[in-house]
Amino acid sequence: MPDLAPARLRALGARLLRRVIDGFPRLAATIEQYRLALRAAGHEGRSAVVFGTALAVADIILSDELVFSDTAAELAEQLQFDTLAEAEDDIEDGEGWLGRLLSMRIPLDGTGPRNTIAAWLRQSVKSQNLYDRQEADRILGQYGLKVRRPKSGGEPTQFCVANRGHGLEQLHAGTDWEARPGAIGGWKDAARELAGAEETTQLFGDWHGKGTAIPLHLAFPNGYPEAPPTRAAELEIEP
Repeated sequence: MPDLAPARLRALGARLLRRVIDGFPRLAATIEQYRLALRAAGHEGRSAVVFGTALAVADIILSDELVFSDTAAELAEQLQFDTLAEAEDDIEDGEGWLGRLLSMRIPLDGTGPRNTIAAWLRQSVKSQNLYDRQEADRILGQYGLKVRRPKSGGEPTQFCVANRGHGLEQLHAGTDWEARPGAIGGWKDAARELAGAEETTQLFGDWHGKGTAIPLHLAFPNGYPEAPPTRAAELEIEP
């Protein structure tokens, strides 16, 4: 049996921690190298991120050099996606995250009007009433969301999701994309997996921050449903 004496385990833990600290400057680049290799092996979404991060951490512990692409490819081949039991559960990708986000009703508390995030986005983009557009923008901004309006004045084609924010932490609490203490929530990686998504810096509510700009056609692939004729019909008024 292995020696599991507390003193030996503490010594091993200290050595592992030292290796991680020494290799930390290479971690981001190593994760990206493994992520690309895993995507080539059939992984998508969170699967590529989770396995890529695990392989990258092991790599910086075991090696002092940045991993070569062929080495990453060889290891990724041993994790062919369709051979893994986890493949059956790999639904928590960008599309799964987006679908859940759009279906959530906000504000989460208070006595004002509530509706799905998809409906608030539609109201912000399509409403002909300036007040209704401003109200939608205000509600979305409380949760680190916004419609990105072209400076040319044309119809918006993107909406943005902040990397950080208390409102987003509330929305994702208890999900696979929730934020751990001191870390950016998993929604950032999920958003970046979407086709056409790009990094951006925006004013979200009353603060500037980095985020992800997402094509609106991903939220409304069949176009915008026709808006009801009145604002009262559009929103659910809570007593």
